[in-house]
Amino acid sequence: MNDLSFLPYDVENIIASRARMGLIALATDHVIEHELNKLFNGIKGVQLYTTKVPMVPNVTTDTLKSMDDELQKTARTLLPGNKFSVVGYGCTSASVVIGEDRIFQTIKADCQTSSVTTPITACLAALKTLRSKSLSSSNRNFAFHNEYCSFALRLTLLGVIVSNASTILPILEPRTRNTRCRI
Repeated sequence: MNDLSFLPYDVENIIASRARMGLIALATDHVIEHELNKLFNGIKGVQLYTTKVPMVPNVTTDTLKSMDDELQKTARTLLPGNKFSVVGYGCTSASVVIGEDRIFQTIKADCQTSSVTTPITACLAALKTLRSKSLSSSNRNFAFHNEYCSFALRLTLLGVIVSNASTILPILEPRTRNTRCRI
């Protein structure tokens, strides 16, 4: 048998060479990974790593609060031993119920990252960047709110700084762009 250990080779380190991003998604969420991977696909050197926090399908204040206990264990499973540019927690409701400060503290304690974001953090940052005083929607079921927060989370994970609405609106998905709203 030939010894292949002497063959010359070069290794190009492109996986996560630009940004290693972590995502803590709900075990019941089947959309956020798809959306973020679609968004980051083709950006050389950007890699998203995901772990799932246990969550029951029945969403109540109590079930959202119960994720606080599981969050620390889940954060430990996010590619242990590696430093992340940012870690996102993908649950808007739990971010409010548990509280962002608690979520930031828990994730930073068990993940090597200096930056943590949630959909609420991202939405507030986007609204501040847009210098918005209010957000209104004609949608009764708040689907726009969820899509806007999801979009804002994507912007935060990318590290995009947006200076005005004319920069954001053209790149929103068509179903979001056509939602009647004022920002």
